[in-house]
Amino acid sequence: EMAHFMLDCFDKMNVCHEDIIMKIARESETFTKRDIIENLHISVNHAGYLLKKLASLGHIKLVHRGRYSKYTISKKITNV
Repeated sequence: EMAHFMLDCFDKMNVCHEDIIMKIARESETFTKRDIIENLHISVNHAGYLLKKLASLGHIKLVHRGRYSKYTISKKITNV
């Protein structure tokens, strides 16, 4: 019981974090993982997980790779 409750809570937190990332994406031309870490007060690993998840869903797009990776909102999202 408790394990299911905690998993449900984590899922809801992730959805909230994803919504905030999408808000940042809509308001910024580009943004970085560091922007997400500082705004959401989450770990580097968790920020990376969320960014990869949103990118794989097609919501955001990785513009530059490597140390100075930047993300932008996907064109298909901006047309909605």
